[in-house]
Amino acid sequence: MNPELWISLAGLFLALAALVFGIHALRQSLRREVASLVEDEPSPAPVTQELNAPVDAEPSPRPPAVVLNPARIANIAGFQAVVTRIAAEVDLPEPLWFTTTVEDPGAGQAKEALAANPSVVIAVGGDGTVRAVAGAMAGSGVPMGVVPLGTGNLLARNLDLPIGNPRDCVIAALTGQERPMDVGWLSTEPESPDPDKLAKADDEPPVEHPFVVIGGLGFDAAMVEGAGDDLKKRLGWFAYFVAGVRHLRSPRLRATLELGSAGEHGPVEARTVLVANCGKLPGGFLLFPDARIDDGWLDIGVIDTRSGLFGWADLLRRVILQGIGLRQDSLPFQIGSIEFRRARTITVRADKPEAVQVDGDLLGDARVVRARIQPDAVIIRSPSATF
Repeated sequence: MNPELWISLAGLFLALAALVFGIHALRQSLRREVASLVEDEPSPAPVTQELNAPVDAEPSPRPPAVVLNPARIANIAGFQAVVTRIAAEVDLPEPLWFTTTVEDPGAGQAKEALAANPSVVIAVGGDGTVRAVAGAMAGSGVPMGVVPLGTGNLLARNLDLPIGNPRDCVIAALTGQERPMDVGWLSTEPESPDPDKLAKADDEPPVEHPFVVIGGLGFDAAMVEGAGDDLKKRLGWFAYFVAGVRHLRSPRLRATLELGSAGEHGPVEARTVLVANCGKLPGGFLLFPDARIDDGWLDIGVIDTRSGLFGWADLLRRVILQGIGLRQDSLPFQIGSIEFRRARTITVRADKPEAVQVDGDLLGDARVVRARIQPDAVIIRSPSATF
């Protein structure tokens, strides 16, 4: 048996091991989340002053505002009581509450919250709620907190928030350390055969969609599309893995990348093109080892695989090894490639329409995708100032 096949089999074994670990971690997380949101839980010990970040004394403390996705909480009244109690323990007024809707998943509510002059705006929900709130708060100067209750909880993982423990996340949002966070913006060009519509679209500014973790097109977006709500409810973030298996043999995309204002460009053929603000994925996998949430750069990944299932197993092997500090350029017998680039702006021109997503939300199909980074757009709170 040749060395390439041995290393592929080893990668497949690591993938299966990661699967078992992921299912176990998911079950533990769900147990903690349910336990923390039950209505009759005993009152926890008061938040001590040592947990609070140093703040200047203010004659009139401003209330925290909470943008809440009601679909993510079984016991809303119980959760509101917990947040109100913690706010009182750290000498903050009673929180202001804003509820998201299907039509407005958080941006409008965040703007309403900002108009009330809050001390902090807390996004409570999944990745869609978090990115909508972050986009609305960009440039406001008001701190933002996150209570992750979604499937992927991508930003929370990169902030090292205690996923599965909403109470501790509330404490971090109200008293945690502050740090600036970049926000990415992604837009697509309309696909229309009507020249009049295209001419009108040229006169209008493109609609930009915020993302705080990652956007992409090709296999990445197809995987998101395949992980429906029912599957995510049953399997959590592992639903994306299942959806990905269904698209392992999807055709490669062919595109041209234009990087930065100088327009450096070149053709690529790959499974997916990713544009990231930070690099950690569910399961603790580190896809972008150099990505930092406050470095003012977009980290771009052009990912390709070959040799079918063995190629994907080898890709997972490399991602796992990156997480423990072994860079891919030092690994032998690689099947396919992960090519990393950095830019402040990027334009991707594909030869045919490809599915596009931002932080797990689908934007439809497009041939042309543009992205830019807004440095230090949001002040984010977390348990630690270093992440």
